[in-house]
Amino acid sequence: MTVIRPNSITGITSITAQANEINVFRHNGVLAGLQLNGVNHHTSAGVSTFHTVNVLGNLDVAGVLTYQDVTNVDSLGIGTFRTGINVSGGQLDVGSNIKLGNAGVITATSFSGSGANLTSLPAQASIANNADNRVITGGSGVNLNGEANLTFDGTGNFVQSGSAAASIMRVETTANDGDALIQADGRDSSGNLRRIMMRTDAGADQYRIISSDTSYDLALCTGNAPRLIITGSGRIEIGEGTHINASAPMEFKVSSSSSWGNYPEHITLTDQKAYNAADNGAGIQFGGKYNTAGNATTFGSIHAKKATTADGNYGGILTFNTREHGNSNFERLRIDSIGRVFINAVNGVVPSADYRSLNLVSHAHSEAGISFSRDHTLMGSGGSHGYTIILNSAGSLLFNTHNVAERMRIDSNGRVVVGGTAAYIGGANLAVMGTGTTQNTYGSFAIGKIGANPTANTTLANIRLNGGSVGTRRGAEINAVANGNWTDGSSHPTKLTFAVANVNSASATQRFEINHYGHMVFTNENVMPSSGSAGTNGFKGLTQLGYQHWGQRQYYSGQRNMAQNDTFDLFSNNVAHDDIIFWLNIKGYHANRTFATAHGAIGGYGLSVSYQSASGVYGAFSAANIASGRNMLRWTSNSPHGANWWIWGWFSGTSSTGTHTGWSAAQLH
Repeated sequence: MTVIRPNSITGITSITAQANEINVFRHNGVLAGLQLNGVNHHTSAGVSTFHTVNVLGNLDVAGVLTYQDVTNVDSLGIGTFRTGINVSGGQLDVGSNIKLGNAGVITATSFSGSGANLTSLPAQASIANNADNRVITGGSGVNLNGEANLTFDGTGNFVQSGSAAASIMRVETTANDGDALIQADGRDSSGNLRRIMMRTDAGADQYRIISSDTSYDLALCTGNAPRLIITGSGRIEIGEGTHINASAPMEFKVSSSSSWGNYPEHITLTDQKAYNAADNGAGIQFGGKYNTAGNATTFGSIHAKKATTADGNYGGILTFNTREHGNSNFERLRIDSIGRVFINAVNGVVPSADYRSLNLVSHAHSEAGISFSRDHTLMGSGGSHGYTIILNSAGSLLFNTHNVAERMRIDSNGRVVVGGTAAYIGGANLAVMGTGTTQNTYGSFAIGKIGANPTANTTLANIRLNGGSVGTRRGAEINAVANGNWTDGSSHPTKLTFAVANVNSASATQRFEINHYGHMVFTNENVMPSSGSAGTNGFKGLTQLGYQHWGQRQYYSGQRNMAQNDTFDLFSNNVAHDDIIFWLNIKGYHANRTFATAHGAIGGYGLSVSYQSASGVYGAFSAANIASGRNMLRWTSNSPHGANWWIWGWFSGTSSTGTHTGWSAAQLH
């Protein structure tokens, strides 16, 4: 049956009926529900299907009620449930028993009751070795053990004992990158926590003993006496004696031993290498940080080594090493097995093989030497001075003042040169030279006699010139003799005498004298046939060759280093139109070489000069005007190469002393 658009039912579009069903549709075609009030519904099949059933009264079911989902049941006899029962509020009351079939599992948050009637429970656990304060460990099944060697007395004391040789107690973690930790806590008199821990620290790659703060020291004791102490600040102390430097990072405060007589010992370092190892011994290194990045390096070290690798030899050496910037750690000082000291001697080797008690060897940065210094501030008086003795690269021993100025040297041939120069006079073993660093610019050698107011004919000084097998045989003498009575500071009449030894004589006899007037007295031994005895010939004064002030004088320029077209001024005339006559030798040391002589005149009339040379001159003299009627003799180097020049010879005439360069003899008039 189909009813279309039943106007008498609001909101219903159609009702359809066919065998076993009636469908009610809303106006939008959606299937609607059907509510029957006071109607008995029955079909012969005994089964009815409803999308929604609202029962306002009672629902009586004579047979079996089968359902998909039931939210609320008020009263139920026997129910069979596929997915469980959910009681979301209130409680589940059961009149008699609850019987579980094959499920066998009850999950509950609590159980209330004595459990006296529970059945099929496991057997009761038993504890072997049962006693107070024992730690319980698992056994087999329900059997537990009370450990006799693992006890806790209830007051905070935990004791483990045993007879095993090792592993009495072990704390272990098997986790990767894991740490095992043993911790002990205590409190001080103020209740502050004090904690000590022993742990493996995988993160720091360390085994650590850690205290909770820095207020207590960490002590390692024997017989309850501290033997090693690490203070809260990290200072290490050995022993509990009196300290002398509390700020030192480490200090030994125990009595020393003395296995080497009266020499105390606190530290012994013993190598275990083979007896013939090259580095058999012991040492200490010293270092620190050297840059802003905090990198560290070795600054120095001390080493004691076996002197040789020979079997049975127990001689030793002690070396002191320092680090050179940009280089390695080098041996600087060595004391060998017999007490000799070596400074900068590599492996204790002196190149000259001249081994002495103290051996100084030159280094890559300095020659071998000794320095002496004095500080007037520290000494409280006097001045500050410095002196050095140096062996230079040529094998000369130099005696210097103020670490700079050489005063004397003994060269490799044994010659002594005083004056601060390498120059010496011919084959002389002693040379006294005047230089820019001496008291005078000329060589000065002084000998004398101390004593006030010497009388006439008193010898003041003597120079003896000897020879012979032992060097004491007299050959000649020079004497300074008082030629009258002296008055200190005002009158010192003196004569100078020269004596020589003649044939068949072993003593020196005076032959020449310069008296206090400047007169010279010679004594000859020319035999006069008439008398047959030695006569005397004497004369006074010396004659200077030349006319008035025109006596000739020697000149020397010294070495002059000149480039091409460089000039060098020698001397000039002093009075207008008064010329100087010169005779000069010229030597030039350069690629072309110059050996020449020049003579001429220069002055108010200009320059006139001529040269003689077989090699070529490579330079020229010229007149440089310096005032009216006055000209300077000037040398110009024409060599295309740098050259060293020397000019020497004689000149005659009145010159201006203020324009002399080089060296010239004095003008007598």
